[in-house]
Amino acid sequence: MDMKKIIFALAASLMMLACLDSSAQRYMPGQFGISIQGTYDGSFIGGRLTLDRYTRQGYWDAGVTMHTHNMAFADTLGNSIYTPEGKVAKAQRVRIYAQWDYMWRILSTRRKNLAFYAGGGPVAGVEAFNIISEPSIYVKELTEAAGYGTSFIYGLQARVAMDFFIAKRFAITASGDGSLILGGKGQKWGAAGYAGFKFLF
Repeated sequence: MDMKKIIFALAASLMMLACLDSSAQRYMPGQFGISIQGTYDGSFIGGRLTLDRYTRQGYWDAGVTMHTHNMAFADTLGNSIYTPEGKVAKAQRVRIYAQWDYMWRILSTRRKNLAFYAGGGPVAGVEAFNIISEPSIYVKELTEAAGYGTSFIYGLQARVAMDFFIAKRFAITASGDGSLILGGKGQKWGAAGYAGFKFLF
């Protein structure tokens, strides 16, 4: 069985499970969900996987986020670093971090098929840079001198989120993040929008 058939079978199984009737009410305290989201805007691409646990007023989520961003290198004074050909040296910044948030439910419909949340929490992980300019050895020497490398990062993020249930256990999700990241060489403040789905169990 090839990979396409395996992916199709898994997707079909998830949809069948999602459509099964359940006596459990949505957002019940102690109920769990798995959320998968992604984002893309041309130079920025990322993904997020979280495990959610519902409470009376919202839910806790714990998970991991990974994203990459193509960017230009700059020296310690903020000036661009150039290759011998006179081109701006570019890199791919990679961030992988764990997150732990609490999301308060601020609005929901009577049937609980649509809900809006706001919250946030701490994040911690690593940041690394992949050189995508040539010659990479020359650029590596300059970027290492400017302080680029693998770093521990930490910070806080604020989030807003929406869950739209199209079945008893299956929801389309969207969220917007604003984050303050410290400890790395990349951008400190950032914002991103994510979309994906959630499966309750």
